[in-house]
Amino acid sequence: MIFNDSDFLAYGLDGSGRINVKLNGQGVAQLKIGQFAQVVVPLGQYQVDLEHMDTATFTSHHQIELRDPVSFLEIFATPTANKAYLVSRPPPGFDEKFKPVEPEKATVNHAKI
Repeated sequence: MIFNDSDFLAYGLDGSGRINVKLNGQGVAQLKIGQFAQVVVPLGQYQVDLEHMDTATFTSHHQIELRDPVSFLEIFATPTANKAYLVSRPPPGFDEKFKPVEPEKATVNHAKI
């Protein structure tokens, strides 16, 4: 599961907290602040590319290794880039704070990743 936990006051008012997410070069979703996408992929190593637009386009690349059958990737915008952290569980209040991305905006064919 990938969830966008960008700061709403810093990035939500102007829409700059929307983050485009790619796994191994394949588009996964555009996540607004407070949205998540469930992605089914095999265990292993992945490159995660994140991009958000603010005063410029900020792109970052992250290497992750999925070792657990259920993994949580927290992403968020920063003033000059993006951050991504594998976390052991969703944050408290996840069900109230986060909503799923619309299904047509989160597509991954795990056979190609």
